[in-house]
Amino acid sequence: MKKIKIFGIGNETEFNHYTIEKTKQAHQILAKLLMGIFNIDWGLVNENGRKSKKIDITKNKDFHQNLGSIRTKKEKNKARADVYYGDTKMFMVIHGPVDQRKKFNEKLEKISKIIKPKQ
Repeated sequence: MKKIKIFGIGNETEFNHYTIEKTKQAHQILAKLLMGIFNIDWGLVNENGRKSKKIDITKNKDFHQNLGSIRTKKEKNKARADVYYGDTKMFMVIHGPVDQRKKFNEKLEKISKIIKPKQ
């Protein structure tokens, strides 16, 4: 499997942020991670009535998408992700419990490569 490209990563007290390549492959991989760790649905398919159409994030530009977690009333560790789409990159911010964000980073490290900035 080809690793996704990460151009920047940061950790703050309440959230983590990432600058990631904007590709269909990155969307598929990150959607699975977000659902598996935070229970956040970053849809791969847009179901409109009877028709299902694959979502192509590469067409999103200058656009913000809020992704909230799917939690029951008993669960108090609700997470949220925000995705800001640029021309060739996307900026993702994840708010949630520290242990879940740490787990996300550990899994992300295995499936990505950090791209050093050009000097």
